[in-house]
Amino acid sequence: MDFELPLAPDSATADADYEVWRRERTAFLDALSACKSDVIIVTNEVGTGIVPNNAASRVFRDEQGWLNQAVAAVCDEVFFVTAGLPLRLKP
Repeated sequence: MDFELPLAPDSATADADYEVWRRERTAFLDALSACKSDVIIVTNEVGTGIVPNNAASRVFRDEQGWLNQAVAAVCDEVFFVTAGLPLRLKP
């Protein structure tokens, strides 16, 4: 059976959730930028797979990918690890 989840991106609940998410994202990036200690962040890579077939999964994939990019922008070093092999992306 093929169906869509009842999550409309323009609903009042979704708008409120996005506003909270944007505030949390900004606070996290600000704290990361201000941190003077070493920080290690491990995250999943969501942009190398297939495009999800439902709206909720697509929103997650997009937001996770944009967050990964924003985190990488404020970090001094960035590595992509696949099959146990690290690839240095930054610097």
